[in-house]
Amino acid sequence: MEINEIEHHAQAEHTAADGLACFAVVVPGLEKIAAAELNTLAVHAVQVVEGGVNFTGSMDALCRINLRARSITRVLVRLAGFKALSFPELFNKAVEVMIRARRLVKDDGARTELDVGVARIYERKSAAERQFGTPEKAAAYRDEAVAAYQSVIMFRDPNDAAVAPHLQAAYAACLPLMVEMERWDDVVQDAQKYLEAFPNGKDAPAVRQAQNIARVKGGSAKTGESNGETSAADDEPLL
Repeated sequence: MEINEIEHHAQAEHTAADGLACFAVVVPGLEKIAAAELNTLAVHAVQVVEGGVNFTGSMDALCRINLRARSITRVLVRLAGFKALSFPELFNKAVEVMIRARRLVKDDGARTELDVGVARIYERKSAAERQFGTPEKAAAYRDEAVAAYQSVIMFRDPNDAAVAPHLQAAYAACLPLMVEMERWDDVVQDAQKYLEAFPNGKDAPAVRQAQNIARVKGGSAKTGESNGETSAADDEPLL
């Protein structure tokens, strides 16, 4: 059977239930070989393009490709496609795609990685606004980035091996932003949490430096401690 016949047959059988839209990356010149190989692995809508092969398939099919394919270097899953006519539109749609991707993954490590990715996009939006836009928008996007990083810091388990690298990245990215915002108490507290969870972490020297800067500026681990005072509420149990 010729490759064109294979593609036509696959298109005819393709339905919305066939699964994820994917792209198989191959060494240039091996596209037709990869297409023929994919058709032995129960995928659909196989289409040869320059540099690879478009196809659709289930998660089971992706596992088979991972185990058995020999001409494919990697497989990318297309989560979305969109047109962006400006940088703000590009950033906003990228965030939407990453949030959509988060719904597809179930393990905490991958979800945490995506959450950190969203925070990084907000941080880059802030940097772009600082250079090309307005200080107000730069500050607003910086606040969004800090909030996104903080959601990771507050709700992820540092003892989870899959989560830990991304959690460390969230701390490392968030602390400089909070230094910039002069949130000294928060810097001291988050730095301490990082050092307790990851005493030998690769970002520990930078975290200690941020913590020292915040302490010099009056930051403390408890609200009111920097003035030598503690409120009565500090000594009360939470429940």
